[in-house]
Amino acid sequence: MIVRCVANFPDELEFYRTTANKLYSGLIYFFQNKDFGIGLKEIAFRMLTGDEDYLQHYGIGSKYSKKIKSYGSLFVIDYKLMIQLSDRDLLGYFKRLLIKEAIEISEAQIKDFDLDTFIQQLEMYFDEAIPMVMSGKYPSEGKVLNKDIEEIMLTRFKGL
Repeated sequence: MIVRCVANFPDELEFYRTTANKLYSGLIYFFQNKDFGIGLKEIAFRMLTGDEDYLQHYGIGSKYSKKIKSYGSLFVIDYKLMIQLSDRDLLGYFKRLLIKEAIEISEAQIKDFDLDTFIQQLEMYFDEAIPMVMSGKYPSEGKVLNKDIEEIMLTRFKGL
């Protein structure tokens, strides 16, 4: 399964964007050999924050494609709360946000997808990733993508 998340914050929030993306960097590796059913093969989360002018350019919400068995979620986080948090609290906040978004996958009513097990595995990922980030490491360090996922990801970014 392919699971990925990217934080898309304005340049003035570079520290927060980098912290979130560092935390989420290992998701694709952690989930690449996991299977939660034939109903969903890819989950892409995109987290946004910023002022109204920045956010107006994005279509907030989620979408499930039964044809390609893909779920995408574009969601906004609380800017004012985020900038008040210390490092460990910030990482916990990013964890809670992504788990909350994962729980909302249930609204898509995807058949043949074990959402409960997926969420348990997502929590396990964060239990491993947060201490790594706190020690200055990327959860993706030293990891290699499976060839099939690497090929899929290359086609996603072709032409950028």
